[in-house]
Amino acid sequence: MSADSAVPREQDAVDDALRRIQASGCHPRMAELARHWQSLRPPGPARTSLLPGRPHLDPAAIPRLMPSIFFADVERDPRLRFRIRLIGTRLARLFARDPTRRYADEIMPGIDESPLGTALRAVVDGGLPDHGGGPVTLIPGKEHLKIERLLLPLADDGSSVDMVLGMVILSYDNGRELT
Repeated sequence: MSADSAVPREQDAVDDALRRIQASGCHPRMAELARHWQSLRPPGPARTSLLPGRPHLDPAAIPRLMPSIFFADVERDPRLRFRIRLIGTRLARLFARDPTRRYADEIMPGIDESPLGTALRAVVDGGLPDHGGGPVTLIPGKEHLKIERLLLPLADDGSSVDMVLGMVILSYDNGRELT
């Protein structure tokens, strides 16, 4: 969706996406982040809501969630790419070097063709939250881990997604969370 065609999201579509995430049995911290994101959404015209932007989000309000959170700037020119703006300490330890200010496709080769890449594009295009998971496939040496992720759209203008707020929880096959 281009910035010129951006419109407020139907309230029901956003609420339905959040209900599906909650009903999926997502990790409790993800449910907490989804509720917090929802509380930040400004009202729009009748039966619509605007997306919260980065200025609406105060990291001090969610300190216990921050180690598992990342912010990715959305860049559209010349092609859709995601630049890591901030990454929580728990996530940063997964990479050989600090991924801050680097593109997701540089630190995770193959992301564009992966389920994560598909989900990121869907969040940007649809402006709706996304939740999923599975085996870790994009970080060499971490294939023994499972990932659960939550992706939430942010839009400074309320409608055109310019950043993705994400949360990642990693666990071992036995279900024990990686800390």
